[in-house]
Amino acid sequence: MWFDLTEDVTLAEKDRARYKKFQTALYALAFLLAAIMAVRVIFDAQNFTFSFANPDSSKNSIAVPRYQSADFPVENGRISAGRDVYFDMAATGTFSKAVIEFPQDKDASGINSGSIIVKKSYQALLYPEGDPIGFKDGSLLKNNGDYYLVSQGALRHFDTGTIPILGYAPEAFIEVAPEELRFNPAGQPIRGDEGYPDNSIFKIDSDYYLLESAQLKKFSSEQAFLSQYEPRQALEKNTDIFSRYPLSEIPISFSDGSLISYGESVYIVSDNKILPINNPVTFLEKGFAWEDVIAASADEIALYEKTKLFTIKSVHPDGTVFATIENAKHYMVKDSKKHLLPSQNIADSWLRHSPITFSEKSLETASQCEIKQGFFGSYSCEIPITSLQQLAGTNYEFIMKLDNGTKIDYLNVSFKKDISRSNLVAFVRDIYNKIKNRYVPQAVPAP
Repeated sequence: MWFDLTEDVTLAEKDRARYKKFQTALYALAFLLAAIMAVRVIFDAQNFTFSFANPDSSKNSIAVPRYQSADFPVENGRISAGRDVYFDMAATGTFSKAVIEFPQDKDASGINSGSIIVKKSYQALLYPEGDPIGFKDGSLLKNNGDYYLVSQGALRHFDTGTIPILGYAPEAFIEVAPEELRFNPAGQPIRGDEGYPDNSIFKIDSDYYLLESAQLKKFSSEQAFLSQYEPRQALEKNTDIFSRYPLSEIPISFSDGSLISYGESVYIVSDNKILPINNPVTFLEKGFAWEDVIAASADEIALYEKTKLFTIKSVHPDGTVFATIENAKHYMVKDSKKHLLPSQNIADSWLRHSPITFSEKSLETASQCEIKQGFFGSYSCEIPITSLQQLAGTNYEFIMKLDNGTKIDYLNVSFKKDISRSNLVAFVRDIYNKIKNRYVPQAVPAP
């Protein structure tokens, strides 16, 4: 029904025509304001900032700008000439461009020229690459009739005749290529009269144990054992073995990188800690799969130190394994580096759940812009990022290089959307996924 103040009032013809024009203009203004609000909501921007004057402020939404390594932050906004400055942030959504703005310190010299490059991926994949990692401790390997156990990172060869003395079955060992063995350093040979080496695995009754420092450490559950090893790797023994190797008071639980649940909470395991994932959106955006979640008991949860929430801004912790979609190349995150797992056999020794998949293109694809001076002494750079939107991950890493040194006060980064059909479709799809994730129950295993 049209809104009409004059429904019961009779106006002169001239006044009525004037009123109708005013009424039409009022409706047009209302529709225009509604359209503007809809455009602002659908094609909204996300803004991030960092103040060099207040680097510890909770209002900073950009990770501390640094020179390559997090150990070398940019202090007081002083940018060195010719050095790459890195800064990161997590932005969810589909965007068309990123606009970087930064005003200079009033006493700083002007910027002659410079450029900014941006990449998009999971933040851990943007770490520098470290040394390749070999087989996991406890791995049983064979090649051309030679048998090995990986113990404390080293490849230890079984002396002739030792296999039957210690009770190993040849089928417990996996066949590997000679080149795969070179990623673990050679260790001391294993002799039958010296007993079992560290990282030997046993099954005693229905429980599993790992030998470390001449003590047997019990796995907290069969599920915990299966998150690290396969049953074929365990030697079956009776309780007499405890007379030689006493039981340790320190249990072993789930492998690093495992997803475990208790109640309605899901956690990531890393370095004897668990990180609670804050919501289903983070879980999915970080590449995790619900079918990989393992139900843990209250006692198992109690073995870990619970740390801060794992959010969309968090970096995947140590122990996370990634795999490329194109060629199944695997990487493991450790000590702020990504390490290649050089073969499928090596990756399988570490991995008992689905790796997080990504496109190798995300490590190579980038977009760039040149820095320009604007009004009032500020500088800006507008980068088209449409080509990055199909890549997995929510982390954007910017690399800025200035040809001359200067000092800046703060950084502003705005992610913006063009008004287009594709962005409208992406908005509707995002709303649907959020409703689904929030109100459709997920299949989280019960303890």
